[in-house]
Order: sequence, then structure tokens, then C-alpha cells
Amino acid sequence: MKRKEEVSLTTPKETKRFTVVINPEAQVRLSEFAKQGKLSQGQVSEVLIERADVDNLATAFKARRQDKVKVRATKKVLCGALEKLTPAQRKLLEQFHENDKL
Repeated sequence: MKRKEEVSLTTPKETKRFTVVINPEAQVRLSEFAKQGKLSQGQVSEVLIERADVDNLATAFKARRQDKVKVRATKKVLCGALEKLTPAQRKLLEQFHENDKL
């Protein structure tokens, strides 16, 4: 009877694992890159990070940051406006929302 060979992982067990939240479209692309290169998604991410030219990405980072802040500011204004509604106005708004679900 043959002994099973131990499978060695590319990373030691002591290596910490991290979770990264990305949008579904980016995850699909990451998955495709991993399949093409026959690598794990983590390894693909590491290669992309190692090869990234931060100077070239600065404009994209700035645009993403501005979008994030803009959404946050809009949300804050909307929440402030909703807080000022009277109970009757809130009830009317809830009715409109219920009609949207139908």
C-alpha cells in the first residue's frame, strides 16, 4: 500500500490570510486571470500589486476617491432632509416606497 504524498502549499501555514472586498466585475476578471495563469487569485493580486506603477494609477485613484466622497456627501444631505420630515410626510413617503415595490 502506497503512502499518500503530502501536498505542499506555496505559502507556509503561518502566513496570515486576508479578505479583500471587490465588486463582482473585478472578481470575475481576477478569476479569469488566475485561470489563465493557473495561479490562485491571491497570487494574481500579488503580481498585479508588485507590477503596478503608482504614478500612472494616481489619476484613477483620485477619481475613485472623489466619487466615494461625492456619494457620501449626497447621502449625508439626503439623511439630513429625511430627518426634518414630519410624521405625516414620512408616512406619505413610505406609501410611495411601497408602491415602487409593486
